[in-house]
Amino acid sequence: MPAPTSSQFNTMDKIYRGATYWMTRIGRSSRPCLRRSLVLHHWCAKQGLNTRVVIGVKKDGSDLQGHGWLVLDGQPYHEEPGSLEQYTTFFEG
Repeated sequence: MPAPTSSQFNTMDKIYRGATYWMTRIGRSSRPCLRRSLVLHHWCAKQGLNTRVVIGVKKDGSDLQGHGWLVLDGQPYHEEPGSLEQYTTFFEG
């Protein structure tokens, strides 16, 4: 699959910011990561870009926390790679 163009990267950034804004401000979600990743994945699939959504979990004391992120051409999109190492992947697709 082709690498994203600069125009596609710009559009992805706008979608990322817009989805984050809409879900946190209007939808009042404190954790927009999964929905945002799914929206981006859907757009990227229509563009023919190589992406997948990853969902991971981590233990924080007695709490189990989840996080979802987009992987674009094998690299996490808008994520700090070191921060993802603490998550155990339970879905990738």
